[in-house]
Amino acid sequence: MEYARLGNTGMKVSRICLGCMSYGKPGKGNEMALDEEQSRPYIQCVLEIGINFFDTADVYSGGMSETVTGGGLRDFAASRDEVVIATKVHSQRVGSCESQVKAHVRGNLNVGNSKGLMIEAITQYLPYMGFPRTLNAINCVNEMC
Repeated sequence: MEYARLGNTGMKVSRICLGCMSYGKPGKGNEMALDEEQSRPYIQCVLEIGINFFDTADVYSGGMSETVTGGGLRDFAASRDEVVIATKVHSQRVGSCESQVKAHVRGNLNVGNSKGLMIEAITQYLPYMGFPRTLNAINCVNEMC
C-alpha cells in the first residue's frame, strides 16, 4: 500500500480511502446500506491490505455509518492510532450547540477521536464556515469534553 503524509502531522495515510457511506442500517436514509454484520468483512479486508483511511459522515445512513464504521474499526484495528477517520457534520447543523452536533461529537469520542483532533479538524473549515459557526462548533466540543 502506498501512503502519503497528512499535512505536517507526521501521520501516514493510505492513498486509498474506504468510503463508508453504504454502511449503516437499511431504511435509515439509505435502503441499500449494509448493516454492521455485512460491513465487517469489508472493513477487515481493507485493514489487512493496509488501507488505514476511512470516510464517513453524520448524514450517511441516518448517522449509522459512523457507528458501524467505528465498531468495525474497534474490532479489527490493532489500535486507534493506526487509522484515520474523516467524518463530517452536516453543515446546516453547525449553527449552534444543537442536539445533532452534540450527538456527532459524542459519536466521534466513542470511536476514539480526541478533543484536540476534533478541534483541529473544525478549525480547518474556518474559511468555509465562517468564524461564528466555527466558534460554535468548537464550543460544542469544549462543553462535552
